Amino acid sequence: DFDIFDSSFGFQEPEQYQRDCTEQIFSFLDCKTYYDGYQSNLLLKTLQLNEQFERQSFFSSVISCRRRLVQSWRETPISEPLLFRSEFDLLIRVSQAIAIRNTLILNGITIESAFSDFDISQDGLLQLEELWFAMNWLGIEPTESEVVEFFEAADADRDGVINLREFKDTIKYKIENAGFKHIKPIKRDKRRIISNEIKLIPVEHIQEIKTKLNSVKGRIKKQRQDEKDISEIKIAEEDERILDEMDIESEASLGPNPRFESNPIGV
Repeated sequence: DFDIFDSSFGFQEPEQYQRDCTEQIFSFLDCKTYYDGYQSNLLLKTLQLNEQFERQSFFSSVISCRRRLVQSWRETPISEPLLFRSEFDLLIRVSQAIAIRNTLILNGITIESAFSDFDISQDGLLQLEELWFAMNWLGIEPTESEVVEFFEAADADRDGVINLREFKDTIKYKIENAGFKHIKPIKRDKRRIISNEIKLIPVEHIQEIKTKLNSVKGRIKKQRQDEKDISEIKIAEEDERILDEMDIESEASLGPNPRFESNPIGV
C-alpha cells in the first residue's frame, strides 16, 4: 500500500486490480525474479500479448546489464510469465499438477514412492515416456503435446529429464491452499499399487510411446523456432525503425533551444 504524493488534475484512483498489475509490470522492469502465485499470474496476464521469446529476450538483456544472476531465471518464479504462452496454458499446468497430487493423496502414495515407481528404467530420473505413463496411470489422460509441455515446464534445469526435486516442486505448485489437507485416503484394500501395474508394461509399448512423444516434441520445437525467427525479425525491424527516427530527430534538431521560423507568441 502507498499514498499518492502528487498527481495530475483530474486523476482518478485506479481499481486494486489495475494497481496490482502496474506494480508487477514495474517489478518486471526492475528485474524481480521472485513472485508469489497471484503476482505471477497477474504478470503473465499483462505480458501475454508479447511472444515468449520477446519476453525472454527483453528480460535477459535487461538483467544482464544490471546484475549477475546466481541461478538461471528458469529456476525462479519469473519463469512462468516468460515461458507460458498465456494464463490459460498456465491454468492447464496447474490443473494437471493438482490432479496428480490429488490422486496420490487419495491412494495414500507419497511423492517419493510415486517417483520411484514411475521411474521404469530405475535410473533415478523421469524420462518423457515415463511421465506419459505416470499421468495416464493417474487418470489424467493428456494429449502428447500436453505431456511434452508439462515435462518441459517441470524440467527446470533443462537437462532433458525430471529429477525428484523438480517432480516435487511441480506437483506441489500452487496447491498449498487447495484443500488437500482435508482429503482422506481411500481404504487400503481399494488402493491401486503403481509398481504392480507399471512392471507389466511391455517394452515394445514403451518404445512406441517414446517414439511418438519424441516426434511431437520435435514438431513443437520446430514451431517454437519458427515463432522465434519471426519474433527476431520483428525485433530487428523495430530496432531499425527506432534508429531511423533517432537519425531524423538528430538531423532536424537545432540544439536545446531551437530557433523557430515563425514567432507563434507574437513577441
